[in-house]
Amino acid sequence: MAQYFIEKANIGNGAFFTEGPECRHIVSVMRRRAGDTVTIFDGEGRQYDGLIKEARPDFVSGTVSNERLQPEPPVKINLYFSAVSREATEELLDRCTQLGVWRFHPVMSARSERNIAAKWTEKSQRWNQLVLSACKQSGRAYVPEMNAPVSFAEAVKKAGRAVFADCGETAPLAEALKKLGASGEISVFIGPEGGWDDEERRVALAAGFVPVSLGRYTLRAETACEAAAVLLLQ
Repeated sequence: MAQYFIEKANIGNGAFFTEGPECRHIVSVMRRRAGDTVTIFDGEGRQYDGLIKEARPDFVSGTVSNERLQPEPPVKINLYFSAVSREATEELLDRCTQLGVWRFHPVMSARSERNIAAKWTEKSQRWNQLVLSACKQSGRAYVPEMNAPVSFAEAVKKAGRAVFADCGETAPLAEALKKLGASGEISVFIGPEGGWDDEERRVALAAGFVPVSLGRYTLRAETACEAAAVLLLQ
């Protein structure tokens, strides 16, 4: 069943309204009308049953009932991903949102394919819309946070407990998770198509990051992001 995003500030006292682009989605695309029942969510983890009272392409309002908190997975993944192609980035954002990733952190690594920080305002708007659409499609009530790009060195400083996908003789991710704990926040670093360079490996290991394997085969960057999310959230 489709759900619709209404900002938390626009929900209260048993009522809701919206004046943004979601109106066109509700009225013009999904053809909802006054008297229709809908599911709405606030992006912060809560869903509601809604009853539309007024429906225009520029304004929708109604009443709400049955507020419920939708639980998130016990592991909260901070996904640090390197710049890859536009299509690959959009795929990983969509699928990792559906899988339950908590926050997205674009990283500019030595072998990144492109400057992910270029035209960030426009890019972040599109990426946030992709993430929101994935939440609406999947029924997820929490919208993951999208952070601005940082260098690899900056990312390491803010990551906390972390694993990084690497080639070679490394432990499986599931095995590493047993040592790190299966709840709370954990940062996952996924490199670009060319992998991490030697200096990045040195910095990560010095910071206490745990190198992990995502399987026997070499994965594309976007597939690696999805695989890590599945392994951690299953």
